[in-house]
Amino acid sequence: MPRVFKPRPSPTPQPPALDAKKVFEVHLEALKDAYKELVDGNLRIAGILLIVLGWFAGKDNPLSMLCYSQYLVYVALSFTLIGFGGLYHLFKNIFDRSKATIKSLRNNGHAEDLYSRFRVTKSMLWCGLFGQYTMLVGILTVIFYKYDFLRSKTCLL
Repeated sequence: MPRVFKPRPSPTPQPPALDAKKVFEVHLEALKDAYKELVDGNLRIAGILLIVLGWFAGKDNPLSMLCYSQYLVYVALSFTLIGFGGLYHLFKNIFDRSKATIKSLRNNGHAEDLYSRFRVTKSMLWCGLFGQYTMLVGILTVIFYKYDFLRSKTCLL
């Protein structure tokens, strides 16, 4: 009769049970991190966009490079739209993480007033996206305005 190999169960140590306070602290830290990531992300992106907007608005003719390659405008527009899609994806992931953490905290029976100030709400998500979108539209408006009115002075081929 053939011998059947039966693997021996390995003696794996069981993880220690976490007490309710430790579970709450872990979830609260995750919630604080999500909130901080959303705020920091908004501020960093806003700072970069304001620098770009100031450069385009302040320089007399920042678009001389577009005379040599007219497709560069479409490439820049495409990258801007792709970047905005990536920004939405990033902010949506932060919102979903916050929502899952809030759900876990509620299911564990913790009082909502202990963690509610770190919630990432849908209005925060959309407000951040609207602010970034407004600055992107401002940058694109300045680019197209300057390109349209300065093209005759810029592109002397």
